[in-house]
Amino acid sequence: MMKNIQRFLARIFHGLRSSVKYPLWPQHDAAKVSTWHKSALLKINPSTLLRTCPSPRRKANPEQVPSFGTRRSPKGGHFAPRREMSGLALRIGLLAFALLAAADAQAAGPWYVATNGADAGNDGLSWIQPFATVSNAIFQASASDTIWVSNGVYTLAATVDNSVKACKIRAASTNPADTVLLGPGSNATTYATGGFRGVSMSGAGSLLQGFTVTNFYYTNYYTGAGILCSAGLVSNCIIVGNIQGYPGAAGAGGGVYLKDNGMVENCEIVRNVVHPAADGSGGGVLIQAWSASDGGRIKNCRIVANRATKYGGGVCMGRDICIIQDSIIASNSASDSGGVFMHGGIVSNCQVFANTAGSIGGIVVQFDSTKFCSIMKCVISNNYGTISCGGLSIQASSSALISGCVIVSNRTTWATRGGLYVANGVLNVIIRNCLVANNLGESTRSDQYGGFGGAGMEIFATNTLIENCTITSNAITTTTAARNLGAGLYATNGARVVNSIIYHNRVAAGVSSNVYAASVDCTFSNCCTAPLSAVVGTANMDANPQFVSKDAGNYRLSTRSPCVNTGTNQGWMTDAVDIEGRKRLRYGTVDMGAYERIYDGSIYTVH
Repeated sequence: MMKNIQRFLARIFHGLRSSVKYPLWPQHDAAKVSTWHKSALLKINPSTLLRTCPSPRRKANPEQVPSFGTRRSPKGGHFAPRREMSGLALRIGLLAFALLAAADAQAAGPWYVATNGADAGNDGLSWIQPFATVSNAIFQASASDTIWVSNGVYTLAATVDNSVKACKIRAASTNPADTVLLGPGSNATTYATGGFRGVSMSGAGSLLQGFTVTNFYYTNYYTGAGILCSAGLVSNCIIVGNIQGYPGAAGAGGGVYLKDNGMVENCEIVRNVVHPAADGSGGGVLIQAWSASDGGRIKNCRIVANRATKYGGGVCMGRDICIIQDSIIASNSASDSGGVFMHGGIVSNCQVFANTAGSIGGIVVQFDSTKFCSIMKCVISNNYGTISCGGLSIQASSSALISGCVIVSNRTTWATRGGLYVANGVLNVIIRNCLVANNLGESTRSDQYGGFGGAGMEIFATNTLIENCTITSNAITTTTAARNLGAGLYATNGARVVNSIIYHNRVAAGVSSNVYAASVDCTFSNCCTAPLSAVVGTANMDANPQFVSKDAGNYRLSTRSPCVNTGTNQGWMTDAVDIEGRKRLRYGTVDMGAYERIYDGSIYTVH
């Protein structure tokens, strides 16, 4: 389009020059006059000029037609008035400059890219003349411009670098499988150095939306193979089959590397790898948070079947400014933490299941003892950890809140702690409104590393508080007596247990074993467990809690349960809800366990 306008302007100026007897300005003054003419045009309303220009059908009024000055007469020393431009020519000239201004404005985008486009020859300003590559569109664009990309496979020879312009790169199709950014692949056997990342993006306004990013291999240190997102947004994308890392260095972020509050939402992050030759983390996603300005957020994503050699097969996240919410993290693997590795931060309303690791299968919090950790409203299930813990392990944190979680059917082989493990040295841990059930500790080790008990929970941290939890149907299979200490809960170092049900847990051969308090400073109040001789405290009971159906895994309280309205109210309960969102103090006194009983009957509204 720009070239057509330029050709049109050339014809216009040729006509203007031919409409006067003499040139409009001397040749040596052309640049000066051209500069003046363009700057003056910016100060004049073209519609006003067009109204003041005379019609070619009537005699021109000299006062209405601007003169371009005089020129030296060929007849020595005298000056003659310059021939005046005709009204029609002036009007066409003004129109031409208006078109030029419009073309300049249009050059701000949006820009268009298609597989049948051309980087040389097309202007990229329409689907009629699209560019061939996203990189060229970014090069031509201004900051924050929008770039539309048509369906197709775009085989890249270099990284799509949106780290300076912060453009909004959008696929025209809403199905990310239709628009593919394809990398050159790698030698997955030797993991040789080299390769490049798929997309780099930076800036709060930068956007990548609606793409599949696949087959990239990058060997730089700690920077991600599929996408590096710094303060931008990756939305509705599939990030699949990318590999990061190389021998002798720690790779990170096989699929996505997030930092500076970058965000990934509504994405599928699948089968990415921080490869086996590297000491790497975050097979699917790594969220960096080394400072107060760092961090990132994952929202409504599926993070599945990714691998890392060390920490976080699914996600490795930084400190308390890192958030994962409303996401599925499943079937990932690593040597230390299969699903999620946290230095701190928040995991909320997520499903973390079927992850595996040599140490902790589901989620592990470790290393940073100065940061806050919160895991809320999550389902942590069917994870497997060989050495340490199957479901959730908290190994270092200054404070941690585990609230409203379902921790079920996790397993460990070497140790006893199938469900939840809180290690020594952790302070201020609160476990509230959680169901911990059907976890298995096989404990095949014979030394202290095999654990002591607690297939449901093993608590070593000082002053851990367990409130309104249901810990049931957990099992230890070892026959070693030193490992059969409390299949439901093993607690020490001043743990406090309030309003909780610890029942139907067992050790080898089906022997009941609910609680083992390894230190006399552990206290229990308003709890349901057996035998009562195993606990120290007040208002405890040993009656069967009467679940709706234990065998079917329904651990809500039946109408005949002795645990209904027999808890002790706490300050946090005023506006609180149970594990399923039911109001805690509906009938004045809280129930024991994770579930609040709602009586059957009709609700009438009186007007």
